[in-house]
Amino acid sequence: MEVCYNCSSWSLLIKDENITCKDCSRIQPEIFCSESVHLENETHVASDFLEEYAERFYLARIDRDIIENRLDKIKHAKSVFSKQDLVLTLIYIREVERGSVISTQAFSGHVGYLISAKQLSNCLEYLKDKLKLCEIGCCLNWHQLLKPYCEYFAFLRLQEIDCMKIVCEKVRHSSNLSVYSIAALVFALCFSHKKNICFNQILDKVSLLANISKTTLKKNCNKYSIFVQEISMK
Repeated sequence: MEVCYNCSSWSLLIKDENITCKDCSRIQPEIFCSESVHLENETHVASDFLEEYAERFYLARIDRDIIENRLDKIKHAKSVFSKQDLVLTLIYIREVERGSVISTQAFSGHVGYLISAKQLSNCLEYLKDKLKLCEIGCCLNWHQLLKPYCEYFAFLRLQEIDCMKIVCEKVRHSSNLSVYSIAALVFALCFSHKKNICFNQILDKVSLLANISKTTLKKNCNKYSIFVQEISMK
């Protein structure tokens, strides 16, 4: 794995014509680009790792086929990511596509920190660009997760739901909470804010619906309330 020659950042954007640092915007030297990893000679190693993951965590045959197909598409592309990083990120992409909208931190922990959350995010951006996957991570399942709370409290306006989706995504990228916990805390924050009522008035009901302790729910709401304030100020 390489870093930017100028600022030592890991946030590198890989294109066919060059490699650019996302933090300082410097194009990396040609010698750097020439050392890029090519997958064509390591395809069997990547497949072995994918096979091992599939056995340990259960990966459906259709998901494995899609991942292998995507690996094949980028096997000639220049990359500063290891074969393991690429496979793990493609697995994460499939999790998101199937509706399991989990945070990069949670996935990193799930695979025993074989890839860091930051490295996963960087590799995700690279693969989205190379494979033209524009919709990955765009609030895929938040509506369904928020639905029980919205129906119970009759908080059903589309504008409010769209606002909650945005906050959910912000919390997802900043925490290792499950998507269920995120939906519960975001609903509680947004509902109390929009209705101008005390959060404690709905704490019991949301806690019961979410099957989360009031102490945990309140602690997380306090921690991530800043995101609701940011949306409100726009």
